[in-house]
Amino acid sequence: MSKKPQLGGHVGSIVDGMQFLPTSYFLYRIIAAFNSKKGQLKVKTGKSGKFSDRAVLIHCNYISLFKLGKNKTEPKPDDIASDLVFLEILQGPPEVSNEKGHVNTFVLRNSVDTYWFECDSEKTMDSWMAFLKEHCKRLTARKRDNIEDSTRKVEEIRSDLPDHVKFPTSVPASKAEATAFTNQMVSVGEKRKKYEPYIQYLNLYAENQVGKMKGYMTWFIETLRPDMVNADEGVMRNWETIIKTSVKAIKDATESAFYKEDFEATIKQLETGLEAIEAYNYHNKSYREETVVKYTEEKGNLYEGIQKLGQFPSSDDNLVAHYQDAVLGAKQGQWAEQWKWEQATSTLTRVKCAAIQQPDAHETIVWKADPSKPSCWINQVYGIVLWNGRSWIWTHPKCPFIIRFNWSETKKAFKQHFQVVKGDRFKLTQTAVAPSLADWVMRGNQMTAVVVGPRDTPPESPPVQMWEVRGSAPPPIMAIVGNFYAIRTIVRIIFGMPL
Repeated sequence: MSKKPQLGGHVGSIVDGMQFLPTSYFLYRIIAAFNSKKGQLKVKTGKSGKFSDRAVLIHCNYISLFKLGKNKTEPKPDDIASDLVFLEILQGPPEVSNEKGHVNTFVLRNSVDTYWFECDSEKTMDSWMAFLKEHCKRLTARKRDNIEDSTRKVEEIRSDLPDHVKFPTSVPASKAEATAFTNQMVSVGEKRKKYEPYIQYLNLYAENQVGKMKGYMTWFIETLRPDMVNADEGVMRNWETIIKTSVKAIKDATESAFYKEDFEATIKQLETGLEAIEAYNYHNKSYREETVVKYTEEKGNLYEGIQKLGQFPSSDDNLVAHYQDAVLGAKQGQWAEQWKWEQATSTLTRVKCAAIQQPDAHETIVWKADPSKPSCWINQVYGIVLWNGRSWIWTHPKCPFIIRFNWSETKKAFKQHFQVVKGDRFKLTQTAVAPSLADWVMRGNQMTAVVVGPRDTPPESPPVQMWEVRGSAPPPIMAIVGNFYAIRTIVRIIFGMPL
C-alpha cells in the first residue's frame, strides 16, 4: 500500500528531515516556475492497483498525484493530493515498463511503493523520464551547504521588503496621506509577488527552517498577505463610510443649520467626502487594478452641496433692506387685528387686537430685529424668528421643537415644514397648535391661509384666514403675523398661561 500524505501543515518525509507544504493543487500553480513539471497521465500504485487518470505534478523532492473530476479536467485549486511519491528515496532511475496491455509506460520504485505511469505517446514518455532523471540528479547534488546561499538571498529580500513593515487599517482621506498609503501598498504588493515563488520554494526544505530565515519566511507566507488584505479592506471601508456620511450631511445640514456660518463644518465635511472619493478611486485603480470609476453620482452631489451651502446668506446680511413701511390688517376671520411694520427700525408691532376674550388682547406685542443680526427678530416672551431668504424659522428656548416654513420666491408662498427637535413635550404642543398652523400664499396685497399638498388631517383655519397688506412688508414679517396665533398658543401652554 502507498503511504498516504498527511493533510494540513507540513508533511514530513521519512528521510533527511525533509518537509513539504500542504498539498493543495493551488500551491503548485504559484511556484511552478521552479523546476517543476505537470500533466495528465494514467497512474497505477502497487501491483494490485488499477490505472486511473491523474493530474501529475513533479516538484522539488516529490510527485503529487491528484484525482480528476468526472469531466477529466484539471483539479480545483483547493483539491488535495491523493498520493505523494517521494523522489529522494527512489531505488533507481525511471525505467520503461513492460506492463501487459499498456504501452508507453514507465515505472518508479521507492522504499514505500511502486508506481506505473502510462503516457499517451512514446515522445511524452521520453519527456517525463528525461525530466525525472535530471530532476533526481539535482536533488542528489543538492547539499546542505546551499543554506548559506539561501540565507544570503533571503537577507537581500528582507532588506528590500522588511518584515517590520506596518499597514494601517484607517487612513485620512487627504490626498497626501491617502496617496502615500496606496503607493506603499502597491510597492509592497509588487515585491510580494516578485519574491513569493522563491520564498515558497525555500520553505519546502527543512534545512531552511532555521533562525532568522525561518522567521522571515513564516512572516512572508503567513502574515504579510493577511495584513495587506486587512489594511486594504479597512481603509477602503473607512473611505466608503466618509463618502456616505458626507452625502447624508447635505440634507442634515439644511435641517439643522440656517446661515452661512452654520455650514462651515459641513462644507469641510463635504470636501473631505470628495477627497475620500478621489482616494478610493486612486487606490481601486492603482492597487486593486480595477478600471471602473465609482461614486460619480455622489461626487456630483457633493460638489452641488458645497455650492448650495456656500450660497446661503450670513447672519450679518440684511435681507429686508429694500422693503418699506407697511400695515397688515385682518380682512377675513374672527378678529379685527392690525400690525404695523417700521422699515427704518426693523420693528413689527401689534397695534390692535379685537379678540376681547383673550387675556392679552390689550397688550402691545413688539418684534424687533437683533442689532447684530438684521434678519433675526426677537420678542422676549414669544421667542425668536430667523430668516435666510429661503426659510422662516420660529423657535423658543423652552420649546421642544421649531416651526419652519420654506419660502418659494416664484410662487410667493410659505410651505410648512414642522421640525421636531426633541419629543418630551411634542404631543402636548402639537395638539394645541394643529388647528392654527397653515400655509400662506401672497397674491398682490393679500396673504391667504391655504393647505399646500395632501395631509392626513388638514389643519383648521387660523382665526384670521386673510390679511391685507398696505405698503411693502418683507415675507418673514408677514409670516410672523400669519403664524402669531400658533406661536402665542404654544408659548402660553409651555408657561401655563391662560389662552
